[in-house]
Amino acid sequence: MNYTWDPKKNRQNIARHGIAFEDAVKIFEGRTLERVDDHFEYGETRVYAVGITNGVEITVIYVDLSDSQRRLGRRRDMKERRIGTRSMKARSDWDRVRSLNDDQLQRAIETDADVYPTDSDFWKAARVVMPKAKQTVTIRLDTDLLEWFRRQKGYQTQINAVLRTYMEAHLPGRQRQ
Repeated sequence: MNYTWDPKKNRQNIARHGIAFEDAVKIFEGRTLERVDDHFEYGETRVYAVGITNGVEITVIYVDLSDSQRRLGRRRDMKERRIGTRSMKARSDWDRVRSLNDDQLQRAIETDADVYPTDSDFWKAARVVMPKAKQTVTIRLDTDLLEWFRRQKGYQTQINAVLRTYMEAHLPGRQRQ
């Protein structure tokens, strides 16, 4: 799955909530509890997803753009679209996140224009979503290539992402630039 977001909105999210989008999307590596946001008519289907990343339960609001792409943030915020990649500047402040008490969390939610506080009635229609299972394969790779990937954190996930990007670039109907 590829994730897209506006870098400015990502910086705002770090400032307001202490969490970078590149870390937030990691909730989708495990089970999530998801519910369509029907507070308003947005012109697109927004989904609230609750999951765990770095040992912290967080909520991510996203829009499915296709079977393999999701966008974080509102459409009107997307002046500059970027596929989420690692960045030295955009880092989550996990110590700050873990130190927040319930009142501070509530204030952060109430001051975020993209988020509407939810209650137990909202979550009654939620569903548990399991991550798509990956298929185990045997593949022959050049030794130096495999050694390089193995030095990276999450190297199998990175190999999968490289292969997915290549596949998507070569799907019928894709324009090459």
